[in-house]
Amino acid sequence: MQPGRLSQAIWKKNIVHPLERANVCMSEGTLSGVTRPTPFISDITQVCLVGRSPATVTYGICRGINELAVLGVRAAGLDLHVELPEETAEDWIRQMTEALIGILKEQNLWIRNLDVRVNPTVKLPLFALSVMGVEKEENGRSETSDIKKQIESGVDYDILMLSGAGTEGILRILEEREEELSKRFVPAFLRQTKALKQGLCATTQIEKIRQEDPKAILYQIGEGGVFAALWDLLEPLELGMEIRMDQILICQETVEISEFYRVNPYLMTSTGSFLILSACGDRLLFALEEMGARASKLGIATNVPARVILGQSEKRYLDRPLPDELMVWQNRSR
Repeated sequence: MQPGRLSQAIWKKNIVHPLERANVCMSEGTLSGVTRPTPFISDITQVCLVGRSPATVTYGICRGINELAVLGVRAAGLDLHVELPEETAEDWIRQMTEALIGILKEQNLWIRNLDVRVNPTVKLPLFALSVMGVEKEENGRSETSDIKKQIESGVDYDILMLSGAGTEGILRILEEREEELSKRFVPAFLRQTKALKQGLCATTQIEKIRQEDPKAILYQIGEGGVFAALWDLLEPLELGMEIRMDQILICQETVEISEFYRVNPYLMTSTGSFLILSACGDRLLFALEEMGARASKLGIATNVPARVILGQSEKRYLDRPLPDELMVWQNRSR
């Protein structure tokens, strides 16, 4: 394809017309003269990610929806900018639009601005999103300084985990290498793995956490995986930890695909999975399990600098964040 904006023929055939046929809500100035008043926007969260699969855009949208939910904000719409390599096929653009339509309708989102360009300097498709929210709710969230003072005074803060490590990364690898994986794993296994995508938007679980403990701190597991998330959660609070390695949640499907490609799932992005810092961890854990969510108590936050991970026969310390294994794998497999 030619660098710059898509030709009008490709743009209309693969983006405009499918969106219009799907009756996707579009705000003023989005596409083809279709107008819709833009509602009041209370918060915006920005997400940027790269990936070969046309469905990569859905992971960014889910991540943005979850980040807004943590703030007590309902996601309502988005802006999307896409940069494509020159060798991108027209059918790839059609598939991206289909994936976009699917999640917009599933999550009842409108789209305000959509811009797709061909950029000869990019090697993989790049997605930059602004997910917008409305109806912000007030909550009694603790200041981070309050948590540190409470731990210093002897209040126990548990570190919980919601959903599994590396799930997003493995789903994205599957989408890019399904043909290869179908020669290694039976169809039922791949179907089970694909089903994990249903848990990427965790708004129901987040709402439950906010109800049970409005002062809990939630941190979505992103680039660098669960180990990077632990560091990023505790470092600003100047807290240590003591957790058990065997309490870190991970799906068997994630383990097997990770072993096949020799990637570390604990260092892999996982949209929809969260770390939770709470002074009422047992109650929160019971509430999550009662609603059918996968949750675990990893351990406790401490008022000493050491960040300890206990194994069956060894003790190790949390390293500073390392490169995300999905990115490493994408670079290795280019």
